[in-house]
Amino acid sequence: MKNSFYDRYKNIILFNKNLLVSGIISFIVGAFFTQIYAQHDGNHIVNSLITLAMGYLVYIPLFAFLFYRDNKAKYVDPLTGRKNSNNIKNDVKKLFTAFSISKQIYCIKNIYPLLPTCIIC
Repeated sequence: MKNSFYDRYKNIILFNKNLLVSGIISFIVGAFFTQIYAQHDGNHIVNSLITLAMGYLVYIPLFAFLFYRDNKAKYVDPLTGRKNSNNIKNDVKKLFTAFSISKQIYCIKNIYPLLPTCIIC
């Protein structure tokens, strides 16, 4: 029996949906916060740093909640009906590693064009 496209790629679709939803909500919260903060203080650097922190404070917990909600059946041992903490720890380690590496690549990509050409050669 052929599986449908959604059945084959369900985990990937849900993961990307969670990234997209948490990213959009984090962006909206950051935009509102930037506007509100700009009305009270003219320091653009502080505004940027606080907005960046607010974005991460919304994005990471929201993504974690959505990811757990979509995958909570995976963390229950079918024989005992209890949560399998090893599966949770392994997924947290994998997600932390993936996010850390992607953020480092993102930062390097943004800094690389700013480096003088003599350092790169």
